Amino acid sequence: MKILSLIFGILLLCVGTTSAQDSTILGSIPVDKEIDAIALAPNTGKAYGISSEEKTLYIFDLKNYTIKKKVKLSKKPNAIAVNPSNNLAFITLKKSDNKGGLYVIDSEGTILKTVDIPQDPQGIAVNGIQIVIALEKDKKLLILSPDTYAVTNTINLTHRPRFISFDTDSNKAVVVAGKAQGEGKQNIILIVDLNTGNVLYEIELEKEIKSVAIDTEKDIAVAVSGTEITLIDINTGIVLSTIKTDNAEGVDINQSTHAAIIAKEKGFLLIDLNTQTTTEYTLPKKDEAETVAVDRFKNTALIAVEEQIIEIQLPNPRPEITNLVPRSARS
Repeated sequence: MKILSLIFGILLLCVGTTSAQDSTILGSIPVDKEIDAIALAPNTGKAYGISSEEKTLYIFDLKNYTIKKKVKLSKKPNAIAVNPSNNLAFITLKKSDNKGGLYVIDSEGTILKTVDIPQDPQGIAVNGIQIVIALEKDKKLLILSPDTYAVTNTINLTHRPRFISFDTDSNKAVVVAGKAQGEGKQNIILIVDLNTGNVLYEIELEKEIKSVAIDTEKDIAVAVSGTEITLIDINTGIVLSTIKTDNAEGVDINQSTHAAIIAKEKGFLLIDLNTQTTTEYTLPKKDEAETVAVDRFKNTALIAVEEQIIEIQLPNPRPEITNLVPRSARS
């Protein structure tokens, strides 16, 4: 395992930045309490959101911009992910001091399955092949079958995992971890091979990491740390660039356009991962945006801002022009 420390001597690469622009708002949905995390069921017109304060799962109707249903949970939810194969929502939560749970819920709000999980499960990532859950207290990743929910593997880690994102193509996970549990500083990135269980790279950042996402085609992880955004090559563990910003929180990536959307104070930041250039967008309500989820089919983003959910139309990428001479006119 290669260990790369960034606490001293960080090289800040220059990236192009444009001035703040107004965003195009498609609609908004008021909620009772702040939404901690959002997950989209892509191309279905539905989305899920969890509120720890309310112990509630929200199901949103994005066609009519209404709350379709609120599902009360037994305990505070920790994280949510949607299986893109069937659009089911998977929610981790802590049940007691020594036991956690996993809820599987459909878009109608029906609880299809509850699974006992050891200790206090945190972040979760799901695809049609596997469910990966961070067990912070045990310093492990727990891997389950999405069909039977049986445990298929456990991976021991050197630090306590909190958040997870994974690359389906290479079956690598990018894990945000810390040396201490709970409120300890989560400033370590672990790149884990889920096939072998090996930790390939360990990257220590100076600041606490709020969220992480992966561009699965470009193999770039985007780690958000409040005032810094770090781009990492998951194949080499090399930091590609560090972008300065302010009060950044959640991140998601449009895998079709290779645009990373970062929720931040008074708006959001768009990073073009093709060029590593950034554009800032403002929101009418000048509150801090907390979390974001991207629909790559519609090229839209859902952003939680205080006690409402806002759907934004993202800008279409400009096509690359390689030749101005029509093919018919070429000799």
